[in-house]
Amino acid sequence: MLNEWLSGLSNDLTDSQKLNALATWLKAQPCIYDATLRSEKNEIVISFDVNGISKSFVLEFTTSPPLKVSGIREYEEEKPIAVTGVELNHSMYKLSLDDSFTLAATVLPANAANQKVTWAIEEGGEAFVSIEPAPDGMSVTVTAIDFGGEAVITATTEDGAKTAQCVVVIEEPEEGSYPIEISFSDIIIFRYPLAPVCEGKNLKYDNKLMMINSKEELHNYISCSDENYPEIDFSKHTVLLANGRTHKGIAEMSKRLWQLSVKKYQFDVEIYLHEGDMKESWVTALLVNKLSEKSYVELNLNIYPKALPFSKYSLEGTSCQWIYNNVPKPELIIVTNNDDLENYMTCTDDHYPSIDFSTYTLLLVRGFTANDVSKMTMSFYQQLPNKYELNVASYKTDFDEAVPWVIPLIISKLSEDSNIKLNINFLR
Repeated sequence: MLNEWLSGLSNDLTDSQKLNALATWLKAQPCIYDATLRSEKNEIVISFDVNGISKSFVLEFTTSPPLKVSGIREYEEEKPIAVTGVELNHSMYKLSLDDSFTLAATVLPANAANQKVTWAIEEGGEAFVSIEPAPDGMSVTVTAIDFGGEAVITATTEDGAKTAQCVVVIEEPEEGSYPIEISFSDIIIFRYPLAPVCEGKNLKYDNKLMMINSKEELHNYISCSDENYPEIDFSKHTVLLANGRTHKGIAEMSKRLWQLSVKKYQFDVEIYLHEGDMKESWVTALLVNKLSEKSYVELNLNIYPKALPFSKYSLEGTSCQWIYNNVPKPELIIVTNNDDLENYMTCTDDHYPSIDFSTYTLLLVRGFTANDVSKMTMSFYQQLPNKYELNVASYKTDFDEAVPWVIPLIISKLSEDSNIKLNINFLR
């Protein structure tokens, strides 16, 4: 009967269209409550009640012309295909700091019913990498967050708990590549006596730096109006919070962050003061990529202008003496090596003293006054990173006697691009 029904259909219909029409017709019969076409197998599953008992059969069709029923069998519900394993696109991968790669999983077989996997980093690996799952969960983006270690990332299937692993090695850069300047974002700056959105609390303003790796730690040191705290993902970031106090008001502040070795960092803060006696407290907070708890960050604070130490260089105990300048205008000479030093002194025994110019710089101030000098006082200031000021006060006597003089000062080594301004005041 079914073959006759099929033969009555138009030859313009495809076999698939004919089977779909037959499934619709069967489903409309009073004794059949369901008819489902499985077109990929050329089958129709029919279900009906027999004395209140549900029965299902599979009608099989052949597509060899003409389309017709080739068999019938009792329907057996198909079991879902179980997972037999999982594979990763990498079993080992080498990364440098801040670099990323995609780790993808393939569940086996490809037609397994449950394709879901979960991802995990084995204990200890979280210090070196972070993972960000894709929306479908079948891959993760792996990012290196620290040097000198490795992490094992495991993908586990939901069905059968099958696993596959990838070892991620985070390489240390060559020692010669340090220092590395590290990028950061400012999140809070309290420098001026204004009303900020956030303000510091529980701070000693003792020119110290804190490395903050949790929301609770951050809230312990800052207070924000209307609970408007900055949103920070501490699984990916670290906050560096520095604070201190200056004896004058702050005109400007600059900051740079350096990585000096695998675990050591340096946070450079330069503060430029303006004239006035108003003391000022300051707080600055930086957002950087996650640092491990083993990392050490040192605060290198420079406040300008700042007084620098110096010492007088003496020729006592040698056979040498300075060569004086017999012109009225004082001059400042910067001596950076022992060959130059010999040009400004004479020694009777040719045994010239030497200075460790890898550590120090020698300043020679030479002048000539028409009156005798009772005493001289000096002060040395750094005004900017490479700009200095040497102040000399010369106290003259009433004796009308011409006097040449030399002031030799030893200071810490200066860079070649340093500039020193000489200020001399002649006082009585």
